[in-house]
Amino acid sequence: MRITKAFFEKNPFIGLFLRASDRILLVPRNAPRRLADAAAETLAPGEVIRLFVNQSHLIGVYAVMNSNGCVLPESAEKEEVGLVKKAGLNVSFLSDRFSAVGNNVLANDRAAVVNPEMSRRECRLVGDCLGVEVFQFRVGGFSTVGSINVATNNGLLAYTGASEKELKRMEECLGVRGVRGSANMGVPFNALGVVANSRGAVVGGLTTGFETNLIHEAFS
Repeated sequence: MRITKAFFEKNPFIGLFLRASDRILLVPRNAPRRLADAAAETLAPGEVIRLFVNQSHLIGVYAVMNSNGCVLPESAEKEEVGLVKKAGLNVSFLSDRFSAVGNNVLANDRAAVVNPEMSRRECRLVGDCLGVEVFQFRVGGFSTVGSINVATNNGLLAYTGASEKELKRMEECLGVRGVRGSANMGVPFNALGVVANSRGAVVGGLTTGFETNLIHEAFS
């Protein structure tokens, strides 16, 4: 598994800007070519899509994706949605309350763990779009489970404050083994500093060697 350190115009919180599955990498239109090329080489997706979501380059905040589908905020524009659909993904939308979709949904190709405040209808929308079973619970006291954990089909980088019970529950739901870790010199919001799929991970440029080793262990 390959790990690459990167910045988005000197910003180490790379997870704000990129979103990846085993099939597709979403990259902001204004991403530096060097970053886009490095992410594509590391994650080796079948397709790279350059777009904005909600007219924003914060794709990691506004989108969540697996190999089957992509969940976006209701405010996503028609052109943006069209680019995702053209790639062959199902698309569903969450209300403005959960417009930061990436913060509220943690998913791989087996399951999704979502904000426990979501309604049954919203859970159904997520499950149908991604083609997975949906579970609802907090981790470390946080409802925004997608902001503090990162999941792939190979593993889980879990919030450092997750209890043993919470870690095991995520492992059972997502069907992978989890490791607690962080990125960017101890920042606990893993999704801000890590973008990963089954082939590799792009991590914030301030991530330490110790953190990189844990990330490698989590996803290998």
